[in-house]
Amino acid sequence: MAFDILSELLAAGLTLTAVDGRLIVDPAGRITDEHRALIRAHKAELLDLLTTAESIEGHPLRQLPADQGVTCRRWEAQ
Repeated sequence: MAFDILSELLAAGLTLTAVDGRLIVDPAGRITDEHRALIRAHKAELLDLLTTAESIEGHPLRQLPADQGVTCRRWEAQ
C-alpha cells in the first residue's frame, strides 16, 4: 500500500523526504486534501518505505548529506 501511495505522490510531482523520523513533502502548495489524507493515514508505512528501500519504479533514493548529525533520505521524480 505505501508503495502505491508513494508512486502516486511522485507522479503528482511531489518530493518526499524522511528526516530524523519526520516526513517532509514538497512543494507544499501542490499537496491536495486527498494527498494530505493519504499521507496522514499511512505516514508510518511511508516513513518505513523511505528509510528502508533503495529504489521505487526507477526513482532512485538519494542519501542526502548529514546536516548537524541529521541524515535524511529523499524520493523524487527524475
